[in-house]
Amino acid sequence: MAYHFGDHTVFGNRKPLTIKTSSHDRLSHLDPRHRGHDPELTRGGSWHVPPSWFGGTLADGPATPTVLAFPERVEGATGTTVTTLRPAEAALLVGQQTSYLSSTPNALAALKRLTEDTHCVRVTAASSAHIADAVMDLLR
Repeated sequence: MAYHFGDHTVFGNRKPLTIKTSSHDRLSHLDPRHRGHDPELTRGGSWHVPPSWFGGTLADGPATPTVLAFPERVEGATGTTVTTLRPAEAALLVGQQTSYLSSTPNALAALKRLTEDTHCVRVTAASSAHIADAVMDLLR
């Protein structure tokens, strides 16, 4: 998913997800060779996984973001915690994860709008699967 700062919309990323060799053991269920797919999906040693393999659908056009979730895996965490973030906290987290802000016109105004107009949360759990479940619940 990608965010367009200019018009405050998101759109689905239709490009394949690249899984590097260092993650093959953990994500072996996504190995294209086991799915009988084009050998081109394994070029260069990395796997190139089409978005369709993850289920769901991509929006036909731009959409307005409704939830901005920041996952946090914590070893030994019991249960899943969803904590609402203040806009300033969320803006800081987005800024830390976005490499092109310095070249984006009016980036601070766009961050302010994104985090004030969107439900922003931190989702904490011991496993990525529990975090994913919590985020899906937020989107329903």
